[in-house]
Amino acid sequence: DDCKKDRQRTELQFKKHQKDKKDYWYSASIYLPNDYQSVAPVRTTFVQLYERGWKPILMVTDRTGEWLEIGRMWSGEYVEMKKALRINDMKGKWTDVLISGRFSREDDGFMKVWIDGKMKVDYKGVANAKIGNELNLRYGMYSSSLDRYRKAFNETKHKKRVIYFDHLDSFLIL
Repeated sequence: DDCKKDRQRTELQFKKHQKDKKDYWYSASIYLPNDYQSVAPVRTTFVQLYERGWKPILMVTDRTGEWLEIGRMWSGEYVEMKKALRINDMKGKWTDVLISGRFSREDDGFMKVWIDGKMKVDYKGVANAKIGNELNLRYGMYSSSLDRYRKAFNETKHKKRVIYFDHLDSFLIL
């Protein structure tokens, strides 16, 4: 529980962790109700690939209230950010996220991300930060530094948000 540090986390994760430089696929569908309200300038993460005991290497987020963005990360810092879909175009319908990757510390690594069947990230190369780290898929809502929202809008609380998830899966290609 890190909610005492001005964060909000309602997040689940797969118990199974990816390892050993094999090709993995992850999927999730996100439904934003028509009344979804962003808390930008606070980043809300919906889906992330997380290195066990370390940091995320990929995040699917709402950082601006305008775009669903995909951020490829290195040691918790963004190295690439792609606009994937307008947040308003997600409201009232399901958005499919499909991730494929070989998370390797060598040049044989890769990450690919599709949003509603359109490729948004196609990266080849070193694709995780720590040797031997295992990865898993996390999904839900994770927001940190909520005080930025309250200060920006002179509010005492942040907005209540509800989102739905379905078609969550993680599988290995042998």
